[in-house]
Amino acid sequence: MAAENQRVFLDDLSRRWQQSPDQILQLAASGKLKLWFEFRNVIVEKVKKKKKPTAQIFEKIEVHLPVEVVEMMIGRTDRIQVASEYTCLSAKGKPLLVSNAAGEEWGDTSMVGLNPMRLYAQAEDLPRIEQKLEIVPFEGEAAQTCCCQSHQEPMDEDEDFIPADHPCYAPELHVALECWLELMGDEESADAVQKADILQWLGDHHPKLTKTAAERIAMVVTPAAKQKRP
Repeated sequence: MAAENQRVFLDDLSRRWQQSPDQILQLAASGKLKLWFEFRNVIVEKVKKKKKPTAQIFEKIEVHLPVEVVEMMIGRTDRIQVASEYTCLSAKGKPLLVSNAAGEEWGDTSMVGLNPMRLYAQAEDLPRIEQKLEIVPFEGEAAQTCCCQSHQEPMDEDEDFIPADHPCYAPELHVALECWLELMGDEESADAVQKADILQWLGDHHPKLTKTAAERIAMVVTPAAKQKRP
């Protein structure tokens, strides 16, 4: 089972690829990306042809989702999916039926939930997928290691204020500065620009930003004087 730090959850993957969660689900539905999910406290039945399914209780189990399950989540990533059981696939691609173990002792049927935003890709698979799909990650591996102190050469006046080839390049900081300079650099009042203006600008100039990223950048760009108001 993959450790947490080896998982790239849907929201992080959306930011890394600058695509919406629905666009990523569409890639998974087309077979170009394998998404996984970890169920807890569930009954798992191995589906075998011409044999009675064998059931086993798992405190935790990692499965990946077939196309038909992924497809039903497109456009619905903001809500928990609930069903009496889910058809899933093991790491070897074998079909499994997953249902809630709660109430099993009394013969009751309990619903099992699936949060689409807890879907994840395996980190080790991403370089190969990105190469195949010609996707350039928004946050490269170099961004994980800060070496600003070794970057001592001053930038030219015509050089970008945050050069993309800097080893500590921060994409969202770049967007936030660009937004602030464009909307507020020449303003004399904190009330001149509203949050709606910031979000509109981000949508127009960086349409691939996720909603979460846009809200985060808008908070950073909003003047401190306005943030302190009730």
